[in-house]
Amino acid sequence: MKSKLYFLKLPLKVASILILWIVFFLLVCNKFKINKFDSLFKIIPKEIILITGFVLVAIGAVCYVLSLKEVGIIAASGFPRKLKIKGPYKYVRNPLYGSLILVILGFGMIINSTGIILGILTWIFICLLQCKEEEAQLKSVFKQEYIRYLQSTPMIIPNFKLLLQDFINKIKIK
Repeated sequence: MKSKLYFLKLPLKVASILILWIVFFLLVCNKFKINKFDSLFKIIPKEIILITGFVLVAIGAVCYVLSLKEVGIIAASGFPRKLKIKGPYKYVRNPLYGSLILVILGFGMIINSTGIILGILTWIFICLLQCKEEEAQLKSVFKQEYIRYLQSTPMIIPNFKLLLQDFINKIKIK
């Protein structure tokens, strides 16, 4: 039986649309002279904004790779055969989307553009729509197992309390 998994081909389209939106927002912000992080946050030195941007890109990239490694490339671009609730998925249901938010924000800080914030807001909106579609499919396939996971794990922003607890427990073990 072939299920309606049309939404799984969406990430490439979504990424393309996102890139176009970001370029559009960068151009709009440049036109209206609201395009610089350092002019928006005058008390923060440019170097701090730049370093923070690189850190966010690095964290986002690492989270993306770890998340992709956990589900596998096929599951990231198709439907998973097994519900993944370990690794990054223990702390957040959609770490791939969340990590891209960090990368986009970091990139905006590196190029010193507030226009990227509008791109992030667009990306979050697209992610929320995409997540709702995926959740409906996952509920139909994994039923109660997914519903329990859904109730205990945040959608895009990780459960930092659980993350910190696990980190402390790993330190204690060593």
